[in-house]
Amino acid sequence: MNGELDAAGRQLQEEQRAKDRFIATLSHELRNPLAAATAATELLALDLPGGHPALSVLERQLGILARMSNDLLDGTRALTGRLELVPERMDLRSAVESACADMRGLFGHEGRALELRLPDGPVLVDGDRLRLAQVLTNLLSNALKYTLPGGRTEVCLATVDGQAQLMVRDDGIGFEPEQAEELFGVFMRAAPAGPHTPEGLGLGLAVARTIVELHGGRISAHSDGPGKGASFDVLLPTAASNAPQPTRPAATGRAQRQLAILIVEDNTDLAATYRTLLERQGHHVTVVHTGGDAVTATEASLFDVVLCDLGLPDMDGYAVARAVRSRPHGAGLRLIAVSGFSRGTDRTLAHEAGFDAHLAKPLPLADLLDLLER
Repeated sequence: MNGELDAAGRQLQEEQRAKDRFIATLSHELRNPLAAATAATELLALDLPGGHPALSVLERQLGILARMSNDLLDGTRALTGRLELVPERMDLRSAVESACADMRGLFGHEGRALELRLPDGPVLVDGDRLRLAQVLTNLLSNALKYTLPGGRTEVCLATVDGQAQLMVRDDGIGFEPEQAEELFGVFMRAAPAGPHTPEGLGLGLAVARTIVELHGGRISAHSDGPGKGASFDVLLPTAASNAPQPTRPAATGRAQRQLAILIVEDNTDLAATYRTLLERQGHHVTVVHTGGDAVTATEASLFDVVLCDLGLPDMDGYAVARAVRSRPHGAGLRLIAVSGFSRGTDRTLAHEAGFDAHLAKPLPLADLLDLLER
């Protein structure tokens, strides 16, 4: 009997590992075409400085697809307890401002309003900046889905009884009060799926709760009933009162230095679009599509930066990084991994192989240019 239970347990564990591998691979495969489409959209925006209605549609829909891909991967991590944090002492206002800035354009579509209220002083917490911004992004995405055109969403950050309080309120469709706890379940939605309900996997709130609880906080939802809007309340422990106040970096202009950049990317559409975007910024760009060609190219030429995919058809990006770093001039290069694999273990492996940074696809041009400037 015990032997049968052990065998069944091992089978379940293997099935879970197989499912995790499938979802990680699916997320990676989705991110490659998403990255190419996002880069192509940014290139069109440069070619059409006067704008075009189709561009805003592409930007909105690609943003939705990217968030759904991230939710799919993060939802699996949340269920298995493997969602990872990189904590730091931070001013929560900066994460809130960043998330609202990222979402403001989507709220402007169809006349929705997004209002933000921040305290004058810092709100210090020990947390993962990107993950805490993700909590607000998920809450705002939820408000956007269930708020009618012309509706209003308010974000308010404050310090209450020694805790950081982040509240998101909307005047959307609301929900039955007894549903409040159910909304944080996996694949749960405020409205049943159908032809007239918004897109989504029903994972955003579950991921948000996991992130908040990993920070030692709690999140709750409230509505007075259908048609009466909804509010989501996040409470996080603040940092020690004697913590030094973080300083905000001064804004800097775009650096004008021309760089010699090698792009190592087997997706030809993505490589060609990245090349055009970077050449438009005045950089000198070379493109190769295999790890072997990357190793050869770095033997013959000196590059300032190598942007390298990790999943290449012959040798992986980790092997490319190790080969480049082993050369006498290898220490002077800046190696940046650009990949659809974005788990904490992927970032650790990239660092150990010699990469200076790890960026997840799809990669906005502005983020890449900011990194190149630094």
